[in-house]
Amino acid sequence: MNPSPIHVVKLNLYKYSLSLPLLRFIFIPKLPFSSSSSSSLSLSSSSSSSSLQTLDQSQTNSISSSLFHLLPQTQNPNNIVNLICSNLKQHNSNVALLHTEVKALLPHLGTQEVSRVLLRCQSDSSTALSFFNWVKNDLGLRPSTQNYCIVVHTLAWSRKFSHAMKFLCELVELVKDDLPSEDVFKNLALCTEDCNWDPVVFDMLVKAYLENGAGSRGFKKF
Repeated sequence: MNPSPIHVVKLNLYKYSLSLPLLRFIFIPKLPFSSSSSSSLSLSSSSSSSSLQTLDQSQTNSISSSLFHLLPQTQNPNNIVNLICSNLKQHNSNVALLHTEVKALLPHLGTQEVSRVLLRCQSDSSTALSFFNWVKNDLGLRPSTQNYCIVVHTLAWSRKFSHAMKFLCELVELVKDDLPSEDVFKNLALCTEDCNWDPVVFDMLVKAYLENGAGSRGFKKF
């Protein structure tokens, strides 16, 4: 009588010294294979991979941001607004020294950070003006409509109407050429919730539209 497959396995086990991985290989049952099971396994695998990938992407920014506190204050991107404001105050608005102090963090300077710095400089319109010009001219960054509106309000509140008018005309022209969906009047109105402002700004806006040959369009915004 020939030994059964189970007897053969037992004999082999006694005869040879088998490693644990091999034992596992011997006793793993062979599942029936079909194209449907293969495709379902493939879909399950790709679905798991996709969900893991999505999880990684959604958490990347928050994880990296939470690790920033381990860095020195002068190298922490989350501290860039504080660093800029303290440097402007310490060095009497010397933007050349400011550039040196925060050079490593400049890639993290965006329009939201610019707005926050400008709001902190409301009581010192000269500092706000120096910082805004530094961002626009030296760094080559294009300020947002909100950035323009904050600095215009700050300058008008400090009665520096010529500077305020210059930036208003610049903004109206920029919106007309590159940002047609932007509403300057609406942005100026929204900024009054966060900064000091003078009603004369809205009279200046009408004049800015007229000087840029966009009078009819300007009146439609009001």
